[in-house]
Amino acid sequence: MNRKQTTPKPTARHLDSPKYSKPQANKSQTFTPSKSAKLIALSASSSRSKDLPWQRSLSWYLMIVTTNSLYGSVFYKTILQLNIPTISTFIYFCLKHHKFVTASLYIIGFVWFVTSLRVGYYKFQLAQLSWTLMLLFFVIYQSHFMVHSILEGMFWFILPSFLVIVNDIFAYIFGFFFGKHQLILLSPKKTWEGFLGGAFSTIVFAFLSTPYISRYSYFICPPQNVFNNAFNFPSCDPNSVFIETEYIIPASFSFIAKALGHNSDKVAFLPIQFHSIGLAMFASIIAPFGGFFASGVKRALKIKDFGDSIPGHGGATDRFDCQFIMATFSYFYYSTFVRSTGILGAKVLSSIIYNLSLDDQVQLYQSLGEHLSLMNITRHLKN
Repeated sequence: MNRKQTTPKPTARHLDSPKYSKPQANKSQTFTPSKSAKLIALSASSSRSKDLPWQRSLSWYLMIVTTNSLYGSVFYKTILQLNIPTISTFIYFCLKHHKFVTASLYIIGFVWFVTSLRVGYYKFQLAQLSWTLMLLFFVIYQSHFMVHSILEGMFWFILPSFLVIVNDIFAYIFGFFFGKHQLILLSPKKTWEGFLGGAFSTIVFAFLSTPYISRYSYFICPPQNVFNNAFNFPSCDPNSVFIETEYIIPASFSFIAKALGHNSDKVAFLPIQFHSIGLAMFASIIAPFGGFFASGVKRALKIKDFGDSIPGHGGATDRFDCQFIMATFSYFYYSTFVRSTGILGAKVLSSIIYNLSLDDQVQLYQSLGEHLSLMNITRHLKN
């Protein structure tokens, strides 16, 4: 049996050496830039080297199924609007039974994986499946929350993203000038001084920048359709968190207000400024662990970066390691503590109708038509 030649790869110890302090790694040591698709390509190349072609196809299949589960209904509705006779019946079936179709596709993938297991490669194939599922969760599902945040208003995407960026910048500045104590073994260059300095700077930035971002309807109003942009943005009644509110200054802090030249016992702030502090604390304390996790993955895979599209910074995935977990938290924070509870009845009704099946929507339409006819409303409207 011919032995396959292998190329020595750098160990975790080598990654900390001066040789790897600059982006000099060659193509075989880095990922091509992209999110989940390019990361899955790593397991695909490993499967080819072990002559397991179906393992590669299965990884891509699971990614497509996951994407279908999240965005399939929107995709099917768009295709139906094109009125293509040859596929309309099939697309309508997939839309009407979207959940069942998705579950069936996952079951097919499971059976496919079990039947593809080969003697001598069980551990490797299970590891590849785990790698694929991990990527689907950390990249596809968390990106889905980014999309949901944008649909609630660009503010909930812009601010969290900037908080992560600001924290990264100031953590580097404080660490560069004052860093002495190592923070975590996974990232030897991270220091406690940088961690704390970045956290303080991020909180200050969040509190001071929020009023300026909140001035523009483009950021705080949910988009009505995909064609909304900075030149064609919707108008809306702002959420109460974007409306200035007066707060009574506690007596114990009144001397600070007087020292700053504020003689009143009240002060006006936007409620969103206090919410931004919570987001900033998460961006400073928890979000960096997304980067630490990515560092652990890169060390396990013996690579320096996930890509090389950004000179000196790796690839797009290297820049999004903290953004994914931040986007997930921001969406759930908004849904739990900020989303307006005083929603108009029409909005609630439209939301209910939107979630009905197509058959139920048609039946509701017919029932409303019959009801309006009996009430003689249609003739009144025409007059």
